[in-house]
Amino acid sequence: MKKVLYLTGLMIVAGAAFAVPEIQVDPLEHDFGLVEIGSSEAVIITVSNLGDTALALNDVYFESGSSGDFAITSFLLLPIFMGPGAQFPIEVTFAPTSGGAASASLLILSTDADEPQVSVLLTGQAPTEEQTAEERITAI
Repeated sequence: MKKVLYLTGLMIVAGAAFAVPEIQVDPLEHDFGLVEIGSSEAVIITVSNLGDTALALNDVYFESGSSGDFAITSFLLLPIFMGPGAQFPIEVTFAPTSGGAASASLLILSTDADEPQVSVLLTGQAPTEEQTAEERITAI
């Protein structure tokens, strides 16, 4: 039985070292705050490869049950191959269609052996008809 030890960008198997990809995603959560119905706000999710070999982004999508008010607005032609030290921006937009709170979980699947799936929690809110102008300002 071989023992495997993962270090940032390096995998050691029974005394032999192999270069491996290492994904980093920033931010891992984002709150869009209060966004008016009919308006939108965007955030850039940055995916980085901290490893010593190429990282492939195989899929990027919203988990089942996520609000439809969130959208990936970057053009993604998958898979995306990232060399060591490379970064890739993914733009996500929140455009509420009704009042109240909304949330989504963006899933990023890659070839990182010890972290093949990364989840980014997204939240946002749109004013409801019951909120006064003062409450809307306070929420911002």
